[in-house]
Amino acid sequence: MVLYADGDADLSQLKGKIIGVIGYGNQGSAQAKCLRDSGLNVLVGVREGGASWKRAEEDRLRVAGIAEAARESDVICMLVPDMVQREVYSKYIKKNLGEGKMLCFAHGFNITYGLIKPPKNVDVVMVAPKSTGARLREAFLQDEGVPGLIAVHQDYTGNAKRGALAIAKGLGLTRKGVFECTFDQETFSNLFAEQCVTIGGQLSLMKAGFETMVRNGIPPEIAYFECVGVAKTIMEMVERDGLKKTLYGVSRTATYGALTRGGRIVDEKARKSMQEIFDEVKDGSFAEEWLGEYEAGMKRFEELRRKGSDHPLEHFGAKMRKALGSKE
Repeated sequence: MVLYADGDADLSQLKGKIIGVIGYGNQGSAQAKCLRDSGLNVLVGVREGGASWKRAEEDRLRVAGIAEAARESDVICMLVPDMVQREVYSKYIKKNLGEGKMLCFAHGFNITYGLIKPPKNVDVVMVAPKSTGARLREAFLQDEGVPGLIAVHQDYTGNAKRGALAIAKGLGLTRKGVFECTFDQETFSNLFAEQCVTIGGQLSLMKAGFETMVRNGIPPEIAYFECVGVAKTIMEMVERDGLKKTLYGVSRTATYGALTRGGRIVDEKARKSMQEIFDEVKDGSFAEEWLGEYEAGMKRFEELRRKGSDHPLEHFGAKMRKALGSKE
């Protein structure tokens, strides 16, 4: 895959254009401020009179209702949550998508699963920072940037890729590096990783490890250190130095134990479950389930989130962070 850097992107592609940022949550607020600070003309589109409107104004951004922002903007960045994008698009965006405009997503979900079907006379791209909005903004202010992905779903003007790279540069992504992929590739990899590795897998492993140690007489404070603190250190080593240096950089006792026992945790049964989960992502059954949960009022979701948070790992973690002087 080609890695695009600052020299491959040109902010002048967006000169004289209005960038409409629809939504002002975690990603919306971070992206709007980064694009503005890169010298671009940003207009935030949110529900009139809501808390987001006030926050955007306090952040010195120009604000309008969603329909007005879409109508005025040459580039429309869809940064409301996945499950509401179809409704927002149908009500406010679709009728304001004039010929030659660019519709930009930060996640492929609604295009991949056919929830939004843009007209043929617009560009459709994705610019996806590989971080939270908070980290994106922090890195931007430190002149560092975070990595990202771009994708072109529809190139009506012949300029879609250059436009996507310009947005990526405005967000600071090209400082670190940007890869090109497809909407489907980003959607499938992101959902699968969230479920099996980055959130679902890691949190389940941390909880199970903590419970096992405490059940066998290990003080919870020590169990917390091992399952959270040391885990963070190891992941940082892998990201910074790579797999080989990590395996050679920890003790030989740790390496031998990891290589002879780790496969008993992620065994063939676990790998089979991973494949089943990937299939659910790819065939759309997860998306259908999640949208159904949202449309039903998300009662099950809220209960799952409550139970997922109510764990001894969290209770002892709060005590440990306080004892060690960490800010809550």
